[in-house]
Amino acid sequence: MQACLLLSAASVLGVAITPTRLTGWTRVGVGLTLGQQLLLWLPFLLAAAFDLDAELAGLSAAILLVLGCVVAGLWMRRRDVGLRAFCASLLAAVHAAPRALLMVASALLLLFTWLLYTHFLRPLPDGLYSAGVTWGDLPMHLGLVARFLHAQGLPPLEHPLFLHGPLVYPFLPDYSVAVLSALGLPLRAAFILGGIVPLACLLLLIHGLTRLWYPGAPFASAFALALFFLAGGLGFAFIFAQLAAGAAPLPLLASTNATYLLDDTILKAGHIGNLFIAARTASYGMALGVAALLLLGRAIVEDGDGASFALAGVLAGSLPLVHSHSFLVVSGVGGAYALMHWRLGVRRWALFFAPLLLCAAPQLLWLTQQQTGGGFVRFAFGFLRAPVSASQWSRDLALGLGAWLVLIPFALRAASPRARQLAWPLLLLLPLANLVAFTPAVYDNIKLVAWFDLSAAILIAGWFAQARKRGLVILGTLACTLSGVLAVGHELVNATRVISYADLELARAVAEHTKPSAIIATAASGHDPVAMFSGRRVLIASPYMLSTHGIEVRPRALDLFRLYAGGEPAREVIARLGVTAVLVGPRERADLQRIDEGFLGSIASAVVPLGESRLYVLTP
Repeated sequence: MQACLLLSAASVLGVAITPTRLTGWTRVGVGLTLGQQLLLWLPFLLAAAFDLDAELAGLSAAILLVLGCVVAGLWMRRRDVGLRAFCASLLAAVHAAPRALLMVASALLLLFTWLLYTHFLRPLPDGLYSAGVTWGDLPMHLGLVARFLHAQGLPPLEHPLFLHGPLVYPFLPDYSVAVLSALGLPLRAAFILGGIVPLACLLLLIHGLTRLWYPGAPFASAFALALFFLAGGLGFAFIFAQLAAGAAPLPLLASTNATYLLDDTILKAGHIGNLFIAARTASYGMALGVAALLLLGRAIVEDGDGASFALAGVLAGSLPLVHSHSFLVVSGVGGAYALMHWRLGVRRWALFFAPLLLCAAPQLLWLTQQQTGGGFVRFAFGFLRAPVSASQWSRDLALGLGAWLVLIPFALRAASPRARQLAWPLLLLLPLANLVAFTPAVYDNIKLVAWFDLSAAILIAGWFAQARKRGLVILGTLACTLSGVLAVGHELVNATRVISYADLELARAVAEHTKPSAIIATAASGHDPVAMFSGRRVLIASPYMLSTHGIEVRPRALDLFRLYAGGEPAREVIARLGVTAVLVGPRERADLQRIDEGFLGSIASAVVPLGESRLYVLTP
């Protein structure tokens, strides 16, 4: 009940304070996205200011948001802003929308809901399950949520899988899951609800952006949604070749993602499974970013009022701790728009850049302090990986983009001057993503390529919506989306266990016998139950994921070996890292070369039997 109150109050207030110049579904999309910003930021700011736990921070935020809704309602009544007129505009927008748009948007929303349902801790008889890339990303997200959820106050902002590690990952979407769960939603429901709302916002906002670029093409939005969310390269050719060679369809679909890795060839990953479901932050970040660009674009095209510039700046400035790549994109595109449309005046552009810098500067300063190695921005030639030759790079690019490379020049030629001006800065993200990396993993540039895909999808959609040759439209749409459809099929037929019920009980037992501030040594496995569900700090877990975040794992792994081997080296590690408990169970016995349980028992203040495991609680 309290979680629903928080979510509802944030959404209502967001729509209420959205500029009234926006109408219909555009206002709903921007308003709900603004509500998501309130949901992400307000509880965290309260927790940071007053050292509140997730429950108190969420409850306090809900009270403030409800009061805000009351004030907004009184203001609207005083200004005679009619609710009936707003509802009438929504109904008019529904009636005016092409049936194809409603069908595509509804199908995508149902698909998102089902994927969230199956990918986030789906209970099956032998444990909790996930699928696709989400299975590999869950330790990070669950570790963050558990730390926020179980801490007394706001916990240390560090990497959840590495003690004292830098937290450069945008964590606010996971903090909001912890808040919703602390207010009464089951953890699984908090993940699902927290994921579907920004995705629904993104559907509305892409529709609004398409209408802005192509106001005279009512069917363009349906094409844009399908082309963007199902974007893919030529991976379908590999699938068809294997089918022709006799491969069974369902096992092939389950084992191979048509947009990801095929043998030694890297292809551009499908955005639905790779970004919006697995990474989670992309759905929040791209919704905020598209809302900012929509407001900015409308202000440019209509020579709009300062409110749109200012609100776009606030939305963009909130992005660094929500989705850093979207922040880079919106800031860069905003700068390009300012150079292209400088005649609008310094004052109006200052209304955009001043709130952007004011909101973003503290986040950027904090993130800079976290990057103790000097930052991650560097020259990195190649399409999502470092190629061994120019021919391999061109092959990666051609296979990854496929029909896009052929269709985009024609779509640009057919586009109106308005669409070309608004699209150019986003199209330049493709060459940027082939030259510069902004994170330790070059493949993370897929988050920049997604923004390129968005602009390309809208351009091609506007061309298709006005094209007279139906055969060209059908073939072009199939060529652009067939790999994406197969990638969605890969997500639908997969199911992999995240954690067994026995390990889930182990994590709960560890939490029961230790304090929230405890530091626990475990086997550092990929899906460590203590790291994911107990809310306790661990020395190290999921080494592969840590390496993609730029964290050197070898020294900590050696510390772990010394600790379990016992003796004076173990005492030094325990004292230096402040270890308060050591877990020894089947996973530790299988992964570690030597475990001296006699030594651990001699230094423990208590030994807690937990089924096949033992928890050695150390004297502080």
